[in-house]
Amino acid sequence: MPPDKNRPVTAGIPTAIPILRFDDIFVRLQRPSRAGVLMDVLHTLFEQHFHVPVDRMVPVQGELGGSGRKIVRLTAPGKSAIGILYGVREENVAFLEFSRHFRRHGLPVPEIYAVDLDHGAYLEEDLGDTSLFELLSQNRKGEQIGPAVVKAYRSAIATLPRFQVEAARDLNYKVCYPRASFDRQSISWDLNYFKY
Repeated sequence: MPPDKNRPVTAGIPTAIPILRFDDIFVRLQRPSRAGVLMDVLHTLFEQHFHVPVDRMVPVQGELGGSGRKIVRLTAPGKSAIGILYGVREENVAFLEFSRHFRRHGLPVPEIYAVDLDHGAYLEEDLGDTSLFELLSQNRKGEQIGPAVVKAYRSAIATLPRFQVEAARDLNYKVCYPRASFDRQSISWDLNYFKY
């Protein structure tokens, strides 16, 4: 049966997407991608927090491991923040709750600037590009480790008990995800995380 010239051809096009007729040419309106919408959410959070538009947005993923998070650095003149997109609400709630809790205890964690849990997005303080491992890699010659690295490692090791003991006393363990305690199963998951 020949196609009806008065009816738009919609084969392969989801019917929820509007079709416009213009001089017998049918144009499918493009919906923004989900990723694009989520990046717009980060732009909005940045602009609401800093009261300036985003100049630049750069992915920071690379060496950050196997996380499913999308991590980007958003900048404007004199302003910078890290934007996170992650669709697991419970894990986002746990991270945000713990970050705020540790910060109240004066521990060195990024400040949370803005949150949109409905879109799995949040904005946090940008602490720079250099990880402890990168600092070690850049300041090591064979077996020799530079004094800046030794100082940084000592500081990190001295701070860990404050997280584990001092801040743990009044931590809300009810928001832990996926389990309320770091038990045998959780240890097994961590040990096998990069195995496959």
